[in-house]
Amino acid sequence: MARYSVVEAKNNLSALIDAAQAGEEVVITRHGKPAARMVPSRAPEEAEPPSMAVVLDELRQLRASVPATGLSRAALIRQLRDEGY
Repeated sequence: MARYSVVEAKNNLSALIDAAQAGEEVVITRHGKPAARMVPSRAPEEAEPPSMAVVLDELRQLRASVPATGLSRAALIRQLRDEGY
């Protein structure tokens, strides 16, 4: 794993991108502490879409995190329209 300061990274960005594409992890530091990490990107066709179970679980978690307003759907939509959303 290679470490570079922000200034070094700025001056050698093309080389750091080449290194990351080649599989090397590159860490960029700010004031001596890790601030960013460059890793090879997977091509979109290599990325696996999430399973339906994962998507549904994330939606359930999102729904649970939104507080109930006590308004009906129609009233909520009217309120949002009135507020300009």
